[in-house]
Amino acid sequence: MATSDMEDHLKSSAPDAIPDTRLVTKVSGPEPGYVITPICLVQAALCILEETDSLPSTGGVYTSGGAFEDTNIITRLHDRGLKFSVIEEQSPFHQKIA
Repeated sequence: MATSDMEDHLKSSAPDAIPDTRLVTKVSGPEPGYVITPICLVQAALCILEETDSLPSTGGVYTSGGAFEDTNIITRLHDRGLKFSVIEEQSPFHQKIA
């Protein structure tokens, strides 16, 4: 599943919907400590500076997923070597327990 497909899938789910999918995610790229950490920080900062209109305008403290949900953070990271792969599988949660 491509990154944009993953984003579309996640955004299309209603917040109160019963989970019907299990997403197994693989993140790969450069060494996670000294190499990718500053890349992530710089790209997050650039999103804050360049995509202000895409960030939440009300509320308090947000998780990174909530704050950057409507930005291009995934594309920015992908372009710099951090790859996200998603495998979609049926969830056991779709069946009702008697």
